Amino acid sequence: VFLDPSSAARVLRPSTRGRRANAFALEELLPGDLERECYEETCSQEEAAEIFH
Repeated sequence: VFLDPSSAARVLRPSTRGRRANAFALEELLPGDLERECYEETCSQEEAAEIFH
Protein backbone atom coordinates (compact mmCIF):
# COMPACT_ATOMS: atom_id res chain seq x y z
CA VAL A 1 0.00 0.00 0.00
CA PHE A 2 2.79 2.46 0.90
CA LEU A 3 5.87 3.11 -1.22
CA ASP A 4 9.32 4.12 -0.09
CA PRO A 5 10.19 7.75 -1.01
CA SER A 6 12.30 6.92 -4.08
CA SER A 7 9.60 4.65 -5.55
CA ALA A 8 6.95 7.30 -4.89
CA ALA A 9 9.10 9.92 -6.64
CA ARG A 10 9.41 7.69 -9.73
CA VAL A 11 5.63 7.33 -9.90
CA LEU A 12 5.10 11.08 -9.63
CA ARG A 13 7.93 12.10 -11.98
CA PRO A 14 6.78 13.35 -15.40
CA SER A 15 6.96 10.70 -18.05
CA THR A 16 9.92 10.70 -20.43
CA ARG A 17 7.66 9.32 -23.16
CA GLY A 18 7.42 11.44 -26.32
CA ARG A 19 4.37 13.42 -27.30
CA ARG A 20 1.51 11.57 -28.89
CA ALA A 21 0.49 12.26 -32.47
CA ASN A 22 -2.92 13.61 -31.47
CA ALA A 23 -1.78 16.14 -28.88
CA PHE A 24 -4.60 18.33 -27.58
CA ALA A 25 -7.00 17.26 -30.37
CA LEU A 26 -5.37 19.73 -32.79
CA GLU A 27 -5.07 16.94 -35.34
CA GLU A 28 -8.77 17.39 -36.13
CA LEU A 29 -8.07 20.94 -37.33
CA LEU A 30 -5.24 19.98 -39.69
CA PRO A 31 -5.71 18.69 -43.23
CA GLY A 32 -5.15 14.98 -43.76
CA ASP A 33 -1.53 13.93 -44.03
CA LEU A 34 -0.52 10.45 -45.22
CA GLU A 35 2.47 10.13 -42.89
CA ARG A 36 0.61 11.36 -39.81
CA GLU A 37 -2.61 9.45 -40.50
CA CYS A 38 -1.27 6.09 -41.66
CA TYR A 39 2.41 5.69 -40.74
CA GLU A 40 2.66 7.29 -37.30
CA GLU A 41 -0.64 5.72 -36.17
CA THR A 42 -2.88 2.90 -37.31
CA CYS A 43 -5.15 4.45 -39.89
CA SER A 44 -8.82 3.69 -40.36
CA GLN A 45 -10.64 3.75 -43.69
CA GLU A 46 -12.13 7.12 -42.72
CA GLU A 47 -8.69 8.59 -41.94
CA ALA A 48 -7.30 7.29 -45.23
CA ALA A 49 -10.22 8.91 -47.09
CA GLU A 50 -9.41 12.29 -45.45
CA ILE A 51 -6.00 12.29 -47.13
CA PHE A 52 -7.34 12.03 -50.66
CA HIS A 53 -10.38 14.34 -50.38
